[in-house]
Amino acid sequence: GFTKPGAQDALLAEIKDRVEIAKQFGTPDLITFVGIIQPDVPWETQRAGIIEGLKRAGDIAAAGGVTIALEPQSVGASQPRRALDRCLEAFPAIKDVNHPNVKICFDLYHLQRTEGNLVVNLRAGLQDKLIKVVQVGDNPGRLGPGTGEIHYPFIFKELRRLNWTGYVDTEHGTSSTADHAMDVVRRMAEEN
Repeated sequence: GFTKPGAQDALLAEIKDRVEIAKQFGTPDLITFVGIIQPDVPWETQRAGIIEGLKRAGDIAAAGGVTIALEPQSVGASQPRRALDRCLEAFPAIKDVNHPNVKICFDLYHLQRTEGNLVVNLRAGLQDKLIKVVQVGDNPGRLGPGTGEIHYPFIFKELRRLNWTGYVDTEHGTSSTADHAMDVVRRMAEEN
């Protein structure tokens, strides 16, 4: 990843390959991660590598006509923490990258697990035009909206109030069937 000195070129090569695949499928966005936090590397060095790497990734994405969406991602208790896993860190980094082809994948499930404060962060990210895609999945269990603690009717109302016209991506399991889960998401989006 971009957090480990010397590993940047490998991740950029992977991104370049993925951009080519995305072009074949007509996909406008690629979701990526920047790496795990390196306990033996100063944070300032890691952050500088992330910023430089994302700028270069943005140039690759722009050349391919796609957008890179950085996903702040939570991890389990026995896993090493990923870099930029909270809006508190990811938003300022994306502002520093300052590339139109590098944005945030606002994954409500992961962000609920790492920091909560979903609606305040959603508002801030949309206001600053940092978010490219919003992913839904409830916590705990990463099941469909309405199965856990996230108040999705309010989230959908807020997206509508903020005039969100981008993608809402469903990335979750289901407590019954896939069709049921999609129907729940559609209904919540339409009713709120």
